[in-house]
Amino acid sequence: MSLPVVVLSPLAQEPRDGAAVKRLAAAVDRACRETGFLFIKAADLSEHDIGQLLALTRLFELPQEAKDALDATQSPLFRGYNSLQHGKHSCTPEDGQRDAKESFTLGMERAADDPRPASPMHGPNQWPPAQLLPDWREEAEAALGRLLGVARLLMRALALALRQPEDFFTSKCADPVAQLVLFRYPPTPAGPPARGCGEHTDCGFLTLVAQDAPGIEVRLPDGSWLAAPPIPGTLLVNLGDLAQRWTGDVYRSTEHRVVNRSPATTRHSLVFFCNCDFDALVETIAVPATAAAEDAGADAAGAAGAAGASGGAAGDGAAMAAGTAAAAGGVAAARSKAGDGGGPAVYPPIKAGEYILQRLGLMHV
Repeated sequence: MSLPVVVLSPLAQEPRDGAAVKRLAAAVDRACRETGFLFIKAADLSEHDIGQLLALTRLFELPQEAKDALDATQSPLFRGYNSLQHGKHSCTPEDGQRDAKESFTLGMERAADDPRPASPMHGPNQWPPAQLLPDWREEAEAALGRLLGVARLLMRALALALRQPEDFFTSKCADPVAQLVLFRYPPTPAGPPARGCGEHTDCGFLTLVAQDAPGIEVRLPDGSWLAAPPIPGTLLVNLGDLAQRWTGDVYRSTEHRVVNRSPATTRHSLVFFCNCDFDALVETIAVPATAAAEDAGADAAGAAGAAGASGGAAGDGAAMAAGTAAAAGGVAAARSKAGDGGGPAVYPPIKAGEYILQRLGLMHV
């Protein structure tokens, strides 16, 4: 089995090719139902561009003292640096094991005089001094904007796949709760490979990943693990728990992990966790049984794999906290009677930001 590569360009072309857009929606729909993982190609994001994104990981080359000065525990939003030695950024802290990785987290900022309603997930970042990393802040801010643009394009495809208005998700992503997390995973010269990130699901909506080496592994329905090494010119995408909830468990938020199995290669990744506006209301979508694949007709079968490939990525930041599975409004108790007939679950409405805070164990609003 391989993860599909989906080309998003039909959504950006004018005039539009209606049949191509339907095939694109069918490909996205199938991937989201099967594993919730896919690779995407965007016309304005080349392999060179992805290399420039990954160049932000040069931050890890700073002296340890300079990195420690940006320690994430100094930030109320836990933004900043997490060291390999202290291991505070664990995907599965509940098991007591320490992940073998460094990380640096950025998020969406707001000016002090911003007129929009306050959000507990927007706030200041810790920035490395310009004299140590010239142009780094400007590049990071540009990366946030660029990846948000790609995420919104994918949201349009997701909406069409679900037979919703094309702006169904983007209209809820004007001022998103989003994070950009850089990771560095050391090699394992001897002995069994160290765990870079324990198996977990992401708690948010969409995750986009750029990476320079293999490491991410995706759990398949039969319990086996599929390695997902990088594919040039693509980003890896996976759905988070919020997307699964939004679709009544029809779309999948799949367990994955990171293991750098190389004895000599350091692995870097850049992960963009794109969620919706903090106050966006998440209500279960009535997902058609066949959705976009039916609309695509005879072309649907070929659409699901614009090009079959294995790929991957992922160090994962937003799922670092344990977060209780029962939070988010009584998930288990909220399933509808439709489950008896194989229909989708129905969950009570919840604001996107509140759901994420609950899952991260940070609820205080």
